Amino acid sequence: MKNLVRWVLLFVAAFCGFTSPASADDALQIQLAAAQWEAKATGIERLAAPAGDVVAYRLAQDKVTARVLGQLKAAGSPVSDVAAQAKAALTINGGYFWIKPNGALAPTGLLIIDGTKQAPLNTCQACTALLYSDARGLHITRPSAFRAARGVDSALQVGPMLVERGHVMAYKADGPAAARTAVCLSGGSIIVLLAMRELTLHDLAALLAAKRAEGGFDCAQAINLDGGASSQLVADLPGDIERLGLPRPVQNVLAFFQR
Repeated sequence: MKNLVRWVLLFVAAFCGFTSPASADDALQIQLAAAQWEAKATGIERLAAPAGDVVAYRLAQDKVTARVLGQLKAAGSPVSDVAAQAKAALTINGGYFWIKPNGALAPTGLLIIDGTKQAPLNTCQACTALLYSDARGLHITRPSAFRAARGVDSALQVGPMLVERGHVMAYKADGPAAARTAVCLSGGSIIVLLAMRELTLHDLAALLAAKRAEGGFDCAQAINLDGGASSQLVADLPGDIERLGLPRPVQNVLAFFQR
């Protein structure tokens, strides 16, 4: 009964325009719970909040191939440029990078592209997770578990881990908020999410781990991508092209191709 009352009050707050900061993300989940996945292509669906500030794509693992792609120029490339050259169905910004004195961008953590290691594992505080792809699909794990992996086509060290085995990782509820991008695994699907609405890591993790009926994405494993000013997503699907975020140069991207 208490939960029912809470959801009714949050529903009223969300849709009557007097949402308090403490309930803002509950209101977002209510909106997402009411939204429906829309089929965009074979094995690819889209879902968005009414304001369009949170957009997610759901991709069937057996219908897409994931690849990490690098920048086209030493000084970095916008996601849209890499996506256009690669002719990817869906592309999102990737991992952290640093700027060399000559202006070139370099990856902060492990980077494997087309089976070739471009940069080694790193122990940076935020690089506590990684994603990689092989013949079985896309995986999200810890660096310590990855060292035994074989046959890897692509890998990207980033983080932190947001959800692990269905559990939200511990982050401060009052931590810094920013635009976010993330990838998660949910059953046989990959969820790719961009939130231009500023969220803390805690709120992002809670959103990804929440059940679909509660406005979440029911993620078993989820990883935080670079985000912030780097947040960009491009979907180039039949009859529809969507570009989100500002075209800021980044060092690498995560791209998905229809099989």
